[in-house]
Amino acid sequence: FRVVIPALNNNLVNLVKTTTLAYAIAVPEMLYEANQIWSDNVNVTEMMIFLLLAYFVLVGVLVGGMNRWERAMKIPVWLMTYKTDLPVMLPVTPRAPERLKGLKPRHVLPIALLAIIGPSLAFAQAGVAILTPFAVLLNWAPLLLKGFIFNLVISISAMALGTAVGAMLGLGQISLFRVTRGGSWFVTQFFRNAPWLVLLFFAMFLLPFEINLFGLKIPFPDWFKAILGLSLPVMANVSEIVR
Repeated sequence: FRVVIPALNNNLVNLVKTTTLAYAIAVPEMLYEANQIWSDNVNVTEMMIFLLLAYFVLVGVLVGGMNRWERAMKIPVWLMTYKTDLPVMLPVTPRAPERLKGLKPRHVLPIALLAIIGPSLAFAQAGVAILTPFAVLLNWAPLLLKGFIFNLVISISAMALGTAVGAMLGLGQISLFRVTRGGSWFVTQFFRNAPWLVLLFFAMFLLPFEINLFGLKIPFPDWFKAILGLSLPVMANVSEIVR
């Protein structure tokens, strides 16, 4: 339990920050109210900075409490000055949970088909003169597939970039050099405490749409900005786990 406290802390922080997603369904939380303000006063950047500071305070209280808990449970470590013969650890194939052993792909397919075709049959029996859900899905399948591919590209790229940079940042947090350790800690906490949607807004608004390099214009597409915006909290979470 002691060694999973950083990961548990990450999950609690993410839970608090993810409340901003309620903005997407018009729940009047802080981001939604901020949107009302900048719609009337055209002060998007100022309101985003206010949101960032507000969440720093909110999440900072949680992180401070969890860090105190972590220090209270810490075990002193003594440096071993003698050599020992370490046993060879053979890889062990983990056993699948008992409750999942009976669930096979052939069981999932009928359930998925029932979920898709069921509403279609209901619409047909009701005699409604509109496309059934199944027909709509077939009609828009190419567009949905394109969106799904983008989901995969953005997710995998953000995880890969965030993991690579976060691993180095986590090692920096345990560096023997105070400047490196302090700087790595600050960067980790900054991007760990910032809400994901706010980071995405900053990535979209502050990064240019193209880069001029010696007269050469290099486009900076929105999907790449999304990868950068999503990789920042991943980087901070990985950094804390590595620490």
